[in-house]
Amino acid sequence: LAKFKDTTRPGYRPASYLGEVEKLAVVPARQGEIEALLIEYLGSSDQFTVKAAADALKKWGTERCVPVLCEKLSDKSSLVVSAVCQSLGAVGSELAVVPLVEALRGNRLARYEAQKALIAIGPAAEGPATSLLGDTDQQVFQMGCDILAATGGQGSIVELEGVMQSSDGFRKSLADR
Repeated sequence: LAKFKDTTRPGYRPASYLGEVEKLAVVPARQGEIEALLIEYLGSSDQFTVKAAADALKKWGTERCVPVLCEKLSDKSSLVVSAVCQSLGAVGSELAVVPLVEALRGNRLARYEAQKALIAIGPAAEGPATSLLGDTDQQVFQMGCDILAATGGQGSIVELEGVMQSSDGFRKSLADR
């Protein structure tokens, strides 16, 4: 941590030090301290620093970092949004489900990573993911079906059966998986 505090060092680049933190084994006694530092770096104006902090939170993050990570889902950098989705999936908090569904629906660059994060979070994604079945965007609909195939249970059957009643063969074939 001393490297982070010495901003006068020649060539000081937080992103490179954050990459080192990501490689360290988690020490439970220091996890809160490291997580707080990483959350602080999520506020950087440098996309590489923010991405590196989000990457490190895959390992060091807990539910405490989820609200700040969710705010970063609307970042302009696809690098940042991708790393944030991966971190949210790794942390696995139910608090991230609705923001990830919104990111999947509204950010084409985040869709794949948001889908993977929702699958990683598991059954808690089922309810919000059923809302994707009503989307007019075919890719969003397909990703919703994929999420439900991986995480869904009895709660999504009624919604999927409703799709099966439609005349859209493409949607029926996806819902039938």
